[in-house]
Amino acid sequence: ITADRAIFGTDAWRLLQPMLGYPLVTSLLSYAYHAWVGLIYAGAIYFSFGAQDREVRARYFITFFTIWTVVGLALATGMASVGPCFVGPLLGYHEFDQLVAYLNAANEQHRVMVLPVQQELLAGYLTDARGLGQGIAAMPSMHVGLATLFALATWRINKLAGVLFTVFAAVIAVASVHLAYHYAVDGIVAAAVTIMTWAVAGPLAKRICCRSAASVQPTHPTGEAVAA
Repeated sequence: ITADRAIFGTDAWRLLQPMLGYPLVTSLLSYAYHAWVGLIYAGAIYFSFGAQDREVRARYFITFFTIWTVVGLALATGMASVGPCFVGPLLGYHEFDQLVAYLNAANEQHRVMVLPVQQELLAGYLTDARGLGQGIAAMPSMHVGLATLFALATWRINKLAGVLFTVFAAVIAVASVHLAYHYAVDGIVAAAVTIMTWAVAGPLAKRICCRSAASVQPTHPTGEAVAA
């Protein structure tokens, strides 16, 4: 919260509210935020079987597993925190009650899909529930991290896809704040770590692919290697 205010001069959601504070817009952003889940499966399937560029495929999976480990596990544990929608009921800090009240009011007009999920997460935390999909972690935002990865990877495949998924990543970053899941700094950190990981993964992917190509080099019946 302090970092957001230092960067933006106020809570980030207040800057977004004049542009996004319409129930229909909020509802559409909540659907987009839930559509993010599809990236986990669609990305794995496409880059396993659809991507023709082996270096891009290797680079995607190196980054994918690294950010899940670093962003989704190590940093999420080391920088354990709760987002705006949870900070009131869990910590008694009510600075974001106005945002939560708006989301509930918007839900009266158009469905805001994140609200039932937030209630389930809160209930699970309070009852110490364990299992897939349980647990609360605001910093960093895995939603923003994975959306950033998809944008970086698709630019290597197709420019139009790159543009579309860059826009999608921006939508996810904005929605994460507007829907009271995250502070803006959560997304900034996640995007920065993902971009750095992608940069490091480039040379690693190239090295892996070069070694792989050398290991399957065709040979003459005499046993001499043939240049591809």
